[in-house]
Amino acid sequence: MSDSQSKSEEGRTRNTSPLLPICALLISAVACAASLYQMRMASSSISAQTWPYVTMGWRYGNDETGVVVDNDGLGPALIRNVVLTVDERQQHDAISAVQQIISTPAAEVHIDAVMRGVVIRSGHSLNLFVVRGTTPSRELRTAQSRLNLQICYCSILEQCWTNSLAGSIPRRVSECANNDAKELGLPRILAPDPPP
Repeated sequence: MSDSQSKSEEGRTRNTSPLLPICALLISAVACAASLYQMRMASSSISAQTWPYVTMGWRYGNDETGVVVDNDGLGPALIRNVVLTVDERQQHDAISAVQQIISTPAAEVHIDAVMRGVVIRSGHSLNLFVVRGTTPSRELRTAQSRLNLQICYCSILEQCWTNSLAGSIPRRVSECANNDAKELGLPRILAPDPPP
């Protein structure tokens, strides 16, 4: 090999040396960006697959009226806070709230435990209360504007929303309030006795 050929090859090697690491760095950056994008898309997909969508409304039937809470979303709704008001005053439980509205003392009232800690599975419903009987149903229907229910719930990924009987679309919140004293609970006749 001649001296001029070896110098020529050495010059080419030196000229391409700085270019090779720059290309490798660029390819690494693109691969990293693609991985981050893919991870974000997977996270969004998981979020969408576990999204609860809680709505509530009035239910009317033959001689019965009530408030129903539905989870129309894809994932379970973890109930974190429930506030029931009658004439804008917070209530301790659903039965005492109904008793403030209807005058029939022996009205038949059915409830599901809609309170903190309850999980509403996807596609399922819970009755806050259902009143049976012609007169109590009629009284409740005429007084429905006096009553409001607000529920804060979270997905299994700890993303939280709030919705109310007066509203229609859940609103995203950073977290649910934790107010034991103001939350809806079991009626006193069903609540367990406190430990001595």
